Amino acid sequence: MHQNWLNRRLGVPLAARLGRVAPDFQLPANLPTEYGRSLHQQYQGEWDYNLTWKPIEVFPVKLGWLRAIHAGHRRVARGLSIPQPILVLHSDKTVTSSGDREQYTRADGVLNVRHIRELSPRLGPRVTVQAIPGGIHDLVLSRPAVRAHVYQVLFEWLTTVLPST
Repeated sequence: MHQNWLNRRLGVPLAARLGRVAPDFQLPANLPTEYGRSLHQQYQGEWDYNLTWKPIEVFPVKLGWLRAIHAGHRRVARGLSIPQPILVLHSDKTVTSSGDREQYTRADGVLNVRHIRELSPRLGPRVTVQAIPGGIHDLVLSRPAVRAHVYQVLFEWLTTVLPST
């Protein structure tokens, strides 16, 4: 059986339930450090930031946090009916577990973009969803050409939803 499917269907719901009684219990994150390495200048990235505030290693996951995230995802899946205009930007690709390190510089290494694409329309009736080719998880930290495209899409969208002055 596929491990990611098993974790999503059994592990996450079970851990979320345990989060009610043991919210501060920590699970090891067990995520690769490649995403952080793809960002920071000390490794292969272009950004120089405080590694104490945003370390390369992923923080442990507290069960209470996991419970809150799981509950939020379930609410989104049921639909939220937010009336305000919403822009959801995401990478066009998800990093695959068998992929090379370089893909962390051109794909989302944190979230599954298929889930974003499928669930975003359930936020409300005025949702615009757009994939950003070559974008990473933090889209505005993507490579310069991709970052420029992110801002172009954002500002064009704003002109469609904000009243003209």
